Formats: sequence, structure tokens, C-alpha cells
Amino acid sequence: MKKMRQYLALVVAVVLSATSGVASAWNRTDVGPVIPGDGTYALGSDLQASNTWDDWYWRGKNHNMSMYCSSNAIDCTYSLGRTVTSSYSHLQGTSVAIGLGVNIMAFTAQYQHATTKTHQKTKSSTDSFSNGVTFKGGFYCNPVKVAVRRWKRGSFNGAWFRTGWISGGGNNTVYDWKWKKHGYWTANVAEWHYITFQIARSI
Repeated sequence: MKKMRQYLALVVAVVLSATSGVASAWNRTDVGPVIPGDGTYALGSDLQASNTWDDWYWRGKNHNMSMYCSSNAIDCTYSLGRTVTSSYSHLQGTSVAIGLGVNIMAFTAQYQHATTKTHQKTKSSTDSFSNGVTFKGGFYCNPVKVAVRRWKRGSFNGAWFRTGWISGGGNNTVYDWKWKKHGYWTANVAEWHYITFQIARSI
């Protein structure tokens, strides 16, 4: 109980700091119906978009690996002939919407941490650009690595839920840890990745 009160005191300090304009509206121990903790984690997605989109997370032109075929040539053949290792974010554009009266300004960082703690934050990919590609004169060839993303939404599980009040005294709000769903996270989640070549007049 002492540990919980110390935790609440810290949360209240964060709330008052983050909401200085409305601090007078907050009871010093009544910090909201739900308070995230170290055990809060993000559940898998329960809603997702029907379509995916391509995120070009690595471009050869940024590493001096693109090629231009002279307009005087009929065609050219490009072959990188090497493997490329790079990293990309598993979750992109993550946001949280907790509801239930939670002060989102004060608790966003904790819920963001719970989301990235549950889902691997970054992934590494090693791909071989061993196959060559032939393209017409006057065009560029640019090797790219693409993460296929889909918008998804999932819930959180586990938090301190307000269960009542004790009359009198300073610490008059009662919280119990419960494993139940609350709020949700949204993000563009990388489902898989592939490599390809961009053929264009300008890159």
C-alpha cells in the first residue's frame, strides 16, 4: 500500500506539472479512474484497415547506389551484386486514446512505452540485390526496400482502476490492480517487407 501511495504521489506530480492551467480541478489523490503501471501492456489488434500501403524505408540513391542510363543508350543493365542490411520501425505513427477520464497529457508516455514494450520497436532486414535489371535509356534505376504497412488498432490490458473512496484523511481514493481491457492504441504496423527497383526518369 505504501508503494502504491508513493506511485500515486509521483503520478499526481506529473499531472499537476502537465496540466498547470487546470491544476486546481484535480484532487491531489484523485488522479483519474485508470492509472497505467509497469505491468500495463498492449494487446494484439482488434481492428484493421482492409488495404495496405508501401513504406520505402531504404533507397539506394541515398547511399550512392542508383544508376542513370544515358539517353543515347538503348538500354542498360543494373546489378548491385551485394547484400544490404538496414532497420525499419515496426510501428509507425503510434497514438493512444485511453478515455475513461484518464488525463492523456500526463499518461501518454507510459502508454506509448507499453505499446513499444509489447511490440518490437525496430526490425532488421538483410536482403540480396543479386539479380540484375535492364531498363531503357534516359531512366534511372534505384534499388529500394519496402515495408508493407497496415493501420491497426488494439487495446491495453492491466492498470490501477479506481474502486472507491475512504472517507476522511488525505489519501481518500482507493485503487486496485485489475487485468482488464481499457483504452486503445493505433499504429501503422509493418506486416512484411520486400525489395524492388524503382525505374523512373527522375528519383
